[in-house]
Amino acid sequence: MKQTKTRLELFSFYDHRGIAAHLERQAQQGWLLEKIGSWGWKYRRSEPREVKFAVTYFPKASAYDPGPSEQERTLRDYCAEAGWILAASNAQ
Repeated sequence: MKQTKTRLELFSFYDHRGIAAHLERQAQQGWLLEKIGSWGWKYRRSEPREVKFAVTYFPKASAYDPGPSEQERTLRDYCAEAGWILAASNAQ
């Protein structure tokens, strides 16, 4: 049985509710998001389960930055303190 799949997802960048709902449906079917790339989203097989997703945007991040900025690291620290686990990111 296939352990990974890549899909071209055609969501609007600002459709955070639609993206979260889609990822929750994928998790119910046994697929968890692993990576967001230019040519699609990569999922890995897992046990089907109920997972809550949230989508956040950091408008100052750029794919051309050499690494996460101090502000972006602070945001990630706050998210981790709240119990969030980073599933994937685009750009930094």
